[in-house]
Amino acid sequence: MEQITGEVLDNYLAKGYYRWNRLIFTDNCCYDTINNMIVDVFWLRTNLFKLGNIKDLSIYKKNKKFSVTISDCFIDEEIEELYQRYRAKLKFEPSETVNLCLNGKPETLPLAAFHTKTIQIRDGNQLIAASYFDLGKLTMMDITNFYDPTYKKYSLSKYMMLLKMELGINNGMHFYYPGYLALNTTIFDYKIFPTAEAMEVYIPDHQKWYPFNDFGKEGLNPFGFYLNFNIQDFLETYEDHE
Repeated sequence: MEQITGEVLDNYLAKGYYRWNRLIFTDNCCYDTINNMIVDVFWLRTNLFKLGNIKDLSIYKKNKKFSVTISDCFIDEEIEELYQRYRAKLKFEPSETVNLCLNGKPETLPLAAFHTKTIQIRDGNQLIAASYFDLGKLTMMDITNFYDPTYKKYSLSKYMMLLKMELGINNGMHFYYPGYLALNTTIFDYKIFPTAEAMEVYIPDHQKWYPFNDFGKEGLNPFGFYLNFNIQDFLETYEDHE
């Protein structure tokens, strides 16, 4: 696979695309396995210039007692074991392994095509959380966050989001892309963090990013295809044209 330069990743992300294992894709829906339905999705990004002092946030402060390392991407047995403990507690089916999440194939090395980083958080010597994210030139995008379920009260996924935003700010980056928000379910609402005032949402019909607060989540409903899709009307129209 060819090297994806920082500028190329920036451009894809700006046009509402995202990276998942070997694919750069876009979508306007996903299947909600918890509620057994298709839901509309909208891509989000955080304008790093609009964030305040991240170190003042309570989640950041309460996790400062843990040690953090940010390194070039790697996967080892300890990380895979942590992922399996996290995966076992989920109500939906994520990738079977970290390798499959990053590579799309059961390989032992991360894809060299992307500039991927790894975050590790430890309580003493114990690995309690890990995250993977890609760097562009002026942007960064989340891939996955996972943690030891016994540390759930510490909101470690959100803490790792803050660590990435802090890294981006310190390196002069403009945007952090956390993924998409879904209508008719709250499963991805945690991505509107740490403040809606810094969030932007991509409207595919306009091919443009807007401040999230121009719409709010409910204000995105008119742009949703599946939310406004009536299967009975579709079937009746289909039968009329047979």
